[in-house]
Amino acid sequence: MNTRQAAPLHMRQLINLLRRRWKLIVVAAGVAVGLVGIIALVLPPRYTGTAQVIVDPPRGSSSGAGDLSVAGVLDDAAVQTHVAALVSQAHLQRVFDSLVAEGGPGPREIRGGLGAQEFSIETFTDRINAFKDTRSRMIGITYTSTDPAFAAAVANRSVELYLATLTERNLADRNDALRSLSKRIPLVRAEVVRADAALQSFRIKYGFTEASRTDAVDQQLVDLNRQLAVAKSDLAERHARPTALRIDQTTNPGQLTEESSTLETRVQNLERRIAILQDASTEVREPEARLRELQREATAFAQLYESLVQRQKVVLEGGNGQPDVRVLSLASMPTRPSSFNPLLFILPAVVLASIGAGLLAVLLDQLDGTLRTERDVTDALGVSCIGAVPLLKRQGKLHPHQLVLQDARYTEAIRSVFAAALLADPEKAPKVFLVTSSVPAEGKTTLAISFAAYAASIQRRVLLIDLDFGHPSIASQLGGAADSEILHFLQGQSPLELIRSAPGFGFDYLPLSPDSADPVATLASERVPKILRQLEGSYDCVVIDSGPLLSATEARLLAPMVDKVLFAIKWGSTPREVAQNALGLLQHSAFARDDLRGSITAVITQVDLKRHARYRYGDFSENLLHVKAHPA
Repeated sequence: MNTRQAAPLHMRQLINLLRRRWKLIVVAAGVAVGLVGIIALVLPPRYTGTAQVIVDPPRGSSSGAGDLSVAGVLDDAAVQTHVAALVSQAHLQRVFDSLVAEGGPGPREIRGGLGAQEFSIETFTDRINAFKDTRSRMIGITYTSTDPAFAAAVANRSVELYLATLTERNLADRNDALRSLSKRIPLVRAEVVRADAALQSFRIKYGFTEASRTDAVDQQLVDLNRQLAVAKSDLAERHARPTALRIDQTTNPGQLTEESSTLETRVQNLERRIAILQDASTEVREPEARLRELQREATAFAQLYESLVQRQKVVLEGGNGQPDVRVLSLASMPTRPSSFNPLLFILPAVVLASIGAGLLAVLLDQLDGTLRTERDVTDALGVSCIGAVPLLKRQGKLHPHQLVLQDARYTEAIRSVFAAALLADPEKAPKVFLVTSSVPAEGKTTLAISFAAYAASIQRRVLLIDLDFGHPSIASQLGGAADSEILHFLQGQSPLELIRSAPGFGFDYLPLSPDSADPVATLASERVPKILRQLEGSYDCVVIDSGPLLSATEARLLAPMVDKVLFAIKWGSTPREVAQNALGLLQHSAFARDDLRGSITAVITQVDLKRHARYRYGDFSENLLHVKAHPA
C-alpha cells in the first residue's frame, strides 16, 4: 500500500489537497448557486393568510341584575375539540365545495416555472391548518397559497362557514329544546294539580291536621309503660318478702296475699291497655305513611315543573343561538411571503457544496492509486527511483528530448537521472541500459533518446538501439528511415553499414523496421549477448529501447543481458497495480538473473511540474519548477 495513502491526513496536507482541487470546489459552489437560482425561478413565493377566533367559556342563566354568570370552566379539551372540528374532513369538504361553487374548479395558484397546480381537495387539505395558541383560548386558521388574496379568502371562508355551522346547530338545538319543553310542561303541570288534589282529599278523609294524631298515642304509651314498670317493680318486691312472722308482727298472711293479688291485677290491666294503644298506633301510622308518600310525590312534581319552566326561560333568553366561538380577527391579504426566500439558501448551499466537494476531493485523493513521487515508487514497487523527467510542451516541431541542453529544467532532470544511473558506482559503471515501461505511452522512447543525447553531450560514445518490435519509433523520432536495421547486424552484416549517426545529437543508433521478425526467435539467439559485449567495447554507453512489459515480450528477454534497467513510470497516470504486475513479470522471468532486482531502477516521466508543486512534497521535482526554463 502507498505510504502516502496509508498515513493519516494532516492539516497541512488537507490544505494542500483542497488547494489542488480548488477547481472542483469552485464548480461545486457554482452548481449550488445555480440550483438555488433555478429553484428561485421555478418555485414562486407562498403567502399564508391567518384568521383568528376565540372560544368563550360556557354561560349560565341571568341573575336578578341581568348579568350572565359563568356556569362552567373552559378546559383545554374543549378548545382542542374546536381545532379538530376545523380540520375535520366534513368541514374541509364543505369549504372546498363552497370555493368551487364560487370560482370553479380551475387552478388557484399563481403560475410559476412548474406551472399552476390544480385546485383539488388533496392540495386544499394539505395547505389549510388550524392550531391552538398555547397560552390562550385563541384558535388560528391558516391557508398557504401563491396568491395572497386567495390565501386570506380561504382562511376567512373557513371561519365563516364554521361559525355558521355552529349557529345553525345551536338554533336547531334551541328549537328542539323549546318543542320538547312545550310538550312536557303542560303534562307535568297536570301531574302537579293531580298530586295536590290527592293530598288534600287524603287529609280530609283521615282527619289529618297540622298536629299529628300519633303524637297523643305515643305519649299515652310512654305513660303506661312507665306505670307498668313501677307495678312490676312493686310486685317483685312483694314476692321477695319472707313469709314467717315474728311474735311482735301484727300483719296476718291473708293481708299479704291480698296485696299481691292487687298488684298482679294492676300489671295485667296496664299490659292490656298498652296492647290496645299499640294497635291503635299501628292503625294511625299506615295513613300517615301514605300521606308522606303523597306529599313527596306532590313536591317532586312541583320541583320538576319549576325546573322545566326555568329551563324554558333560559332557552328563550338564549337569543338566536349565538355560539361560544367568536371572531377575533379576520385574515387580511398578506404582503410578505411566508416561505423562505430561496436566495437565503445561497450561502448555506455554497458552504455545504464546498464541504461536499472537499470531502470528495479527499476521497479522490485517497482512491488515487497512481505514482507521483520517488517515495511512492520505492514504497509501492520496492525498487529505487533515480529521478523524474518533466513534461514539456513541444516548441514547434521539436520533441522533448530535443530540448536537452536547450531547456534548463529538462536538462537538469536528465542530468540527475544520468548521474544516478551511470555515476553512482564509478568502479562498476554500467554500460548497457534497457529502457522499458509497463504499458505504452509512458515516455520510455523519449527517455531513452534524452538519456543518450545527454550522455553524448558529455563526450561519451553512445549507441541507441531500437528493440521495440511492436512499435519501433527511434528512426522516426530522429528523422531517419528504418530501411536497414539491427536484424541485419544480427545476421552477420557489417555494423559500419547499419549504424547511423543522429544529426545534432552526437550519438549513433540502430533502427528497427515495423515489419521485423518474431522477437522471441530473434532475441533468443546466442548471438545477441555476444553482439552486446562487442558493442560495449566500441561504445561507452549502449541504450536499448524495448517494448512495454505488459504488452510485449522482448523486455523480459533482454533484461538478463543488460547492466541496468530503466523502468519508466508516467507521473499521475500509471496505477501502482499495473507497475507492480509489470515488475513481477520482469523479476520472475525464467531468464532473469538472481541479482536482476538490484539492477532495476525507476524513472518518473512526463511530470507536470506546476501540478506537482501543488502537492507540496518538497522533492526534486517541486524545486525543479523554480529553475529557469530557458536557456539551459
